[in-house]
Amino acid sequence: MHAGLVRLGAWMPFGQAAAALAWFCGAAVGRETARRLTEAAGAALVALEDAEAARLAAERPPPPHGPRVVQLSLDGVMVALVKGEWAEAKLLAVGEVVASRDASGAPVVRAVEVSYVARLADSEAFGRAALPELYRRGVEAAGTAAAVADGSAWIQGVVDLHRPDAVRILDFPRTRPRRRASARERPRRWLGWTSRRRS
Repeated sequence: MHAGLVRLGAWMPFGQAAAALAWFCGAAVGRETARRLTEAAGAALVALEDAEAARLAAERPPPPHGPRVVQLSLDGVMVALVKGEWAEAKLLAVGEVVASRDASGAPVVRAVEVSYVARLADSEAFGRAALPELYRRGVEAAGTAAAVADGSAWIQGVVDLHRPDAVRILDFPRTRPRRRASARERPRRWLGWTSRRRS
């Protein structure tokens, strides 16, 4: 039941996890118990992953065979913390790129066998945390790596750390809010510059 509660607590709010466990198993636990056990399990997993990342960085074992083409997709997402605070969680999806044809014979390219790394960490710590999964997937030995991202500087740093030769693909739709803000600022900057030139 402990593992079941932890899985539920990682998936839904702690109060709902406790209620779901009670409904499915008839075991009454409180919200705080669900929180404490879930957070302890998460901390234990992070410690194991960090130890493996440190081992890989120190020993530098030869990488396992990787796919012909691998895709790295990175992004950050704002997550709500306690007491109304927000922070950016960093996410990485790794997949093997395969080409095939659909029923009509048209070419289809997609990422398969996708796995993920996510951390609430700064970019350096996230880059280190990604090492075990990237090693396991053979990213270093993959024939070609493609990095799909919105162009953020922290993302480029993580890609440079693990596959500096990766083909960078700008995820243009995700850059739209940034481009819109930049377009609104451009006329103001230009008007400010022209008014200073006149005086």
